[in-house]
Amino acid sequence: MRAGAGEWLWSAPVPDPRVDRDAAILYLHGGAFIAGGLHSYRRHTARLAALSELPVLTVDYRQLPDAHPNESLADALTAYRHLLDEGFPPEKIIVAGDSAGGGLALRLALTLRERELPLPVALSVTSPWADFDSTARLAHPNSRDDAVLPALGPDMVVRRGIAVDGELDPAWSVVNHDFTGLPPIFLQVGSREMLLTDALAVARRAEAAGVSLRLQIRPSAPHTLIHLGADLLADGRDAARDAAEFHRAMIDPGRLGRSAA
Repeated sequence: MRAGAGEWLWSAPVPDPRVDRDAAILYLHGGAFIAGGLHSYRRHTARLAALSELPVLTVDYRQLPDAHPNESLADALTAYRHLLDEGFPPEKIIVAGDSAGGGLALRLALTLRERELPLPVALSVTSPWADFDSTARLAHPNSRDDAVLPALGPDMVVRRGIAVDGELDPAWSVVNHDFTGLPPIFLQVGSREMLLTDALAVARRAEAAGVSLRLQIRPSAPHTLIHLGADLLADGRDAARDAAEFHRAMIDPGRLGRSAA
């Protein structure tokens, strides 16, 4: 992995992942491919690591205007291969992300499948930006209701940064792909956020491909505040705990049964 491209976070008693290469979450931050990074997401990823009882590697992938999302994908792929090269077994890796990072996590899984590389054990995405075509989002009532994401925000990023010579390749949007063979997906989204249409499109793709998917639509939650607002919002804390429970169950399927006993 290129120098300075990521950061490990973990909480005791979880061992140092640079020494004990057992299991990990690979996290891809949000920010519409124009914002976000290691510093702005450190509190969130630290909470994720503590609740999941797993180390988290956050990827500082390249972004607009210096790099296209295709290059962001290349950085995510490099980070995932880094984990494999370091000895982390794919059946002990979860790829997670929110917003742009959630869509990137899904796109990474599709790329791994296409290249016949080992897939992670699961995907955990929050409010994924999964469709670069804004038509469905702008037609949905949530385009007027999301208190965080402006209605024309994603479309502006696409027109000014993602489209090349005015053209948008449909293959860049994960909702235009067959999901056959992908690992289980845990998907959380707010009922009033603009990217609800993207999340529902992902759910339909998973259902059509027979991919296990657990969909949580959190009532009245605006974009990404499901987790990023967990310090202030009770529903955010509940959502974070639900995601962590999924992570633990995917890494150690027998754990919940033993806890119940």
